[in-house]
Amino acid sequence: MIKFIDHFQTIFLSKSRKKAFLFLIIFCPVCSIFELHELHTVPHKGFLTDLTKEITFSEQYDFVYSIGLIEHFSPKERSIVIKNHFKYCKENGHVLISFKTPTRKYRFWRKCMELARMWQFWDEVPLRYEDVKQDIEHYGDVLAVKLNRKLFLTQMLILIKKRAS
Repeated sequence: MIKFIDHFQTIFLSKSRKKAFLFLIIFCPVCSIFELHELHTVPHKGFLTDLTKEITFSEQYDFVYSIGLIEHFSPKERSIVIKNHFKYCKENGHVLISFKTPTRKYRFWRKCMELARMWQFWDEVPLRYEDVKQDIEHYGDVLAVKLNRKLFLTQMLILIKKRAS
């Protein structure tokens, strides 16, 4: 499994029969600093990367997902980040992408946070399914599209099965 968690944190988890490896990379886009965090729960190794560039490692995973990541990039960078989701997913594997979406509830709570000077995500642009549809459908078949209204900053969830090449 590979997991992209917002553009500040990226976790990669790979299991073999003998051991599991856990990678944690943190990138701060404001100051362009990478940090590698030591994780003591399982044997681990780590590396630094920028998800908007070509990533070069050879492993592929059955399941790749991100939560609150792609809405922090320009459309061009977002296309590259989505491509990287599928690049590291095995054929017929699954990709789950979740991102903020501009429902009335989202807009209300964001405005409240902005007025209270609590809003920290200066680069966040909430997305609609149509904003990512072309990039996603290029790589796989959409199995489900759901809206998570339980969060006050609502999120769209898309489950995609990667096509065999």
